Amino acid sequence: RILLREKDGEGAWREAQDKRLPRDLWLELAAARAKTHPADAIPIHLREAESLIAQTGNRSYEAAVMHLRKIKALHLQLDQSAGWAALLAGLRTTHKAKRNFIALVAGL
Repeated sequence: RILLREKDGEGAWREAQDKRLPRDLWLELAAARAKTHPADAIPIHLREAESLIAQTGNRSYEAAVMHLRKIKALHLQLDQSAGWAALLAGLRTTHKAKRNFIALVAGL
């Protein structure tokens, strides 16, 4: 947190590797890292989205879709629309029984 507050995103990223950090700190790191290394932020948002999907319920699904929107934007920023399409297809297959989630994902 100190390194992020001091605007040392690289240092914060290095220190965070292989550490168990609170999810809010990982999300803060993802936001900082997305500016210079968008690919590094994708797994953080995906982990958060998967965690929210597992909780079930419309609020959790809506929060998961918020992270998926960020992932989509990062993939497009990286010119990896095929990667985004594959990820989305995988989520649709894995969570096909969660109709409310699938309905929300349809808007992506």
